[in-house]
Amino acid sequence: MSILKLGIDFFSTIFTLFIIQHYFICLGKQRVVSKEKAYMVFGVALILMTATSPMVNRHFVLPILSVISIIAISFLFSGKKSTNLFCGVLLMVLLMFSELIIGAIVIFVANMYFIEIRNTMSHYMVGVLASTLFAFLLVKIIGYKKVDIYRNISLSTFLGLLLIPIFSMIIIYGMAVSIQYYQDSFFMAMFIGVSILVCLSNFLVFYLFESQMKSNYVQARLELIEKQVEQQTEYYKDISMRQIEVRKLSHDMNHYLSGIWGFLNEKKYEEAVRCLEQISADLKNALSEYVTGHPALDAVLRLKKRQMDDLGIQFDSSVILPAELEVDTLDLCVILGNGLDNAIEACEKISDTEKRFIWLNMRMCSQYMLSICIENAISQNGIPETFPRTSKQDVLNHGFGLESMQSVIDKYNGNLNISHANDIFQLAVLVQNI
Repeated sequence: MSILKLGIDFFSTIFTLFIIQHYFICLGKQRVVSKEKAYMVFGVALILMTATSPMVNRHFVLPILSVISIIAISFLFSGKKSTNLFCGVLLMVLLMFSELIIGAIVIFVANMYFIEIRNTMSHYMVGVLASTLFAFLLVKIIGYKKVDIYRNISLSTFLGLLLIPIFSMIIIYGMAVSIQYYQDSFFMAMFIGVSILVCLSNFLVFYLFESQMKSNYVQARLELIEKQVEQQTEYYKDISMRQIEVRKLSHDMNHYLSGIWGFLNEKKYEEAVRCLEQISADLKNALSEYVTGHPALDAVLRLKKRQMDDLGIQFDSSVILPAELEVDTLDLCVILGNGLDNAIEACEKISDTEKRFIWLNMRMCSQYMLSICIENAISQNGIPETFPRTSKQDVLNHGFGLESMQSVIDKYNGNLNISHANDIFQLAVLVQNI
């Protein structure tokens, strides 16, 4: 039985070391040493912690070695050493808490004393592996919403994933209850092997799921970057075209004026009026109706206005900005472009085009605070239950508009607030202009 116990402790230690590493990754830490050095530290920790398996007083020695291992592993990751040590202490508390909870449950369900459980191989294995799975579950809960790939996953999906380790613990205990009537070493070895495979399958399922989510997340990020680059290219093309139109109008102005002067001399007033109307139309096309003092913002407004005109969306705006801004205008373009895109998408869902409208207000609300407010009409089912998440079916590959805006807003220590009432959706943004 000592060999079987050694096998349990060996694989349990491997799982525990994996949890320790995953814990620091969930906290946003990055490994700062080479893979070779990291493997060396993990290998030494594995040998030392497994070597305590045959010890009678293992429950005294193992916690000390675990603390030393966690401290050593914490040095492998980025961040202040003191912060990493504090996080390591919290992890040690979490591991001890997992063992206490699982131990108490086993004692209660099996109606056995702690000494009896330690001396019963099946129940000992349940306690060791189940506490490892429980610690893994707690680490996943800590990492939820802190890891980028989980930000666009609904709570119900995440809870469904957590059912995997919970059911695995129940399955392991069910097998332990069945196997305790067999004292044969072969059956016990099979039981231990199957239980270890069950634990391993949990880590594998989460690894495959997260790998797929990461791949989708990276792909969506690349698509977002491509979209932003494409939009910025369109903005600059639009600015260039406007400049060409202005130069052309300037070149033709003398001809227009000569023509008008000739019509007036010949008292052909109707022709003169038509010529003036033509000049007015050309001026309207060449000169932007949006003059914020910031060409990039003017280009965004012009492009979005064209989209709204094509969709029959009424657009009103009030943009009053100082000539000099501390906020990068391209960052403002990200906020404004994504905000108007979301508003346009919401208006598209309204079947009655008469009810489609978007209202924009941009101004300095104080000496150092810039305010952006976008209001738009929404249909009755325009806001999903998980608002403010995306309403598109492919949730994984969409919903980055708000996230992109939030990253820019955080850059300027700003605030984003979203609300809706009476079929009107409002997005309000405050950023520091310092």
